Amino acid sequence: MIPQIEGLQDVFAKGLVYTWNAFSGDIEMPVRFRNCPYCRDYLDERPGAVKMEGDPQFDSRHISIVLNRYVCEGCGWWYVKKFVNDKDCVCQNYSYGTTFYEGIIRYFNVSDIDIPVETLRTHLSKYGDEVHHVNPILFEKLVASIIKDYFVCEVKHVGRSGDGGVDVYAVISDEPCLIQVKRRRDARKAESVSTVRALIGSLVCANSAKGYVITTANDFSKHAKYAANNPNLKRYGIELTLVTKQDLLNMLNVSRDQIVSVWERIEADEKYSY
Repeated sequence: MIPQIEGLQDVFAKGLVYTWNAFSGDIEMPVRFRNCPYCRDYLDERPGAVKMEGDPQFDSRHISIVLNRYVCEGCGWWYVKKFVNDKDCVCQNYSYGTTFYEGIIRYFNVSDIDIPVETLRTHLSKYGDEVHHVNPILFEKLVASIIKDYFVCEVKHVGRSGDGGVDVYAVISDEPCLIQVKRRRDARKAESVSTVRALIGSLVCANSAKGYVITTANDFSKHAKYAANNPNLKRYGIELTLVTKQDLLNMLNVSRDQIVSVWERIEADEKYSY
């Protein structure tokens, strides 16, 4: 049986599912939830963004915006509370507004192709062995996302039928790199030499010097390792790096702080609107 993944659908475009606004003197609304409505775990309150417009002591009008977010560590559900305080001392006009943004829980099968990459990365950082069940196309996009954050570089997913042994194109330290990705169901079976040779051929044809072979296998075969370290490759200036399943999971964990959560995008887009 394929394990299930529990996470958040990327619903930023329709993430505003509950709104409450009050004007003309009403005060800030209290916290909407203290416990997760799904699993009943206590919500972890995390500091949000604060935006100030104008000086309360010197300006006739000043606006303050405070965002607080509450996250369930159990299932990942969240909500963001945005409070706007707009005071115009000259016109004696005071208005307040509270808006709530809520995440939407959705259950995914690990093999689904429509899992948001951010959700998948968060899940695999906890349950790395389930990487073998990820859809092969989505796995290529997952690798591209990890490479982008790990090396802080530009990437492009180019994998398709007849891709010539290249699934991801990256520019690392101003140098183009070709990346071949292999999602294997059985980690115990070593990655074969044919995968390595295919990428070497692509590097020669593309006149590129650096390449990566990334697999979910625990190791590469003896012949694959020899091919990657063949002294003749130096004649062409080719440098080939072999990345095993554990290597990839280590890269994922190192770069996990780079994952942009949905509520962070809400803060980025909303904290200056009033």
